[in-house]
Amino acid sequence: MTLLGDLRSRSGLVVFLDLEKAFELASPFAILEALAERGIGGRLLQWIAGFLTGRSARVRFQGSLSTAHAHTLGTPQGSCLSPFLFNMLMGRLLEDSYGPGVRLLCYADDLALFIPKHSHQVRVPLALGQLQRRCTSLGLKINPDKSSYMTFGLPPLPQPLQIDGEPFRYVTTHQYAGVRFDTNLSFRPQVRHLRDRTAARVRILWCLSGWGTGAFQQVKRLFYTAAIRSVLDYCAPCLPGLAKSNFQSLEVVQNGALRAILGAPPWTSVATMREVCGLPTIQHRILARTSIAMVAYMRSWPAAPLTIQYCHAFQRPPADGPDKDWVHTAADSARTLDVARAVRCDPDLPLPDHLPMAPWAPPLFTITTSQRVRHRDLLPTHLRQEALALIASCYGPSTAIYYTQSWALNTLNVFKY
Repeated sequence: MTLLGDLRSRSGLVVFLDLEKAFELASPFAILEALAERGIGGRLLQWIAGFLTGRSARVRFQGSLSTAHAHTLGTPQGSCLSPFLFNMLMGRLLEDSYGPGVRLLCYADDLALFIPKHSHQVRVPLALGQLQRRCTSLGLKINPDKSSYMTFGLPPLPQPLQIDGEPFRYVTTHQYAGVRFDTNLSFRPQVRHLRDRTAARVRILWCLSGWGTGAFQQVKRLFYTAAIRSVLDYCAPCLPGLAKSNFQSLEVVQNGALRAILGAPPWTSVATMREVCGLPTIQHRILARTSIAMVAYMRSWPAAPLTIQYCHAFQRPPADGPDKDWVHTAADSARTLDVARAVRCDPDLPLPDHLPMAPWAPPLFTITTSQRVRHRDLLPTHLRQEALALIASCYGPSTAIYYTQSWALNTLNVFKY
């Protein structure tokens, strides 16, 4: 989402960098220095130093042992502590500045260097050179053979990017963090990948639907949500601005799964199958996942540039047309689901002149909780209608609405003063 926020104007250059044998070449001393800068010292730092240094290994083959080989670099493979220590090292890369407007993103050992369109031909070599020097100081090495770059709204560079005389490839599509990006940010390659990946799993679902010997409907629905729809949920926050044709192609996948779950003939209404299975449309699911992801991002990083862009997008009218940027599209997702007010609400701050009430003072408001059937016994559409009816009955100028965590209590609290 951060990368899409940087590419909101669809103009810029992104260099996708691969670190060669990152876990094996990481400098233990750089990791210890990063830990010491964050306040870790004493015996804990000494224990981690002993964990990273002074290691050796031998190989046993047919009863004989090889000579011991000292491991002076890297983190021990298979240890639960190694990923944390490696992330501490990668955090030092993210702390540096690589130029005005230049941003470095990191996902494990895959790096993405974003350079805005203004003077990008001058900034790219400078940023790459600084990043290479920083990687060298940390014991890391950039692999040019597996690195590439893409341009968004810009022509390819007249001269190829190079590191140590080895050029980078120019690509029009690239997979980063499990999502396939293209130069137009249409995500058509990602949609094709989703269709191909889920088609085989839908066939498995049909195999579970044998006449008279197939699995129960609840089991097949669980398989669909866990093995098929989960593939879409992973990349859903990137897809709210898909073209209508791409949404329809994804709906075809779900419609085929619904027929397999219910054993319905081809002429069965799609709306009826969705109602029986209690599943929304794919477009509604993508918009909901986008809104949830943005809420989680805004609550985790309230001062991040993407959060500020997202709040500003609510001040603009709804976008219309294929040229709308991703941030504006994500804001429109909350508007479409009628949850924009809950998404963009400011955090609760204490009043400067507020004094706590005495324990014996009468309460200023009352809380009423009504009992209802378990949420698992209702369809999602019925739950939504129930919540909207409750809001309509209590909503007014002195009403505040709070949504609780769904994993704790699936409730909607309305406070009226």
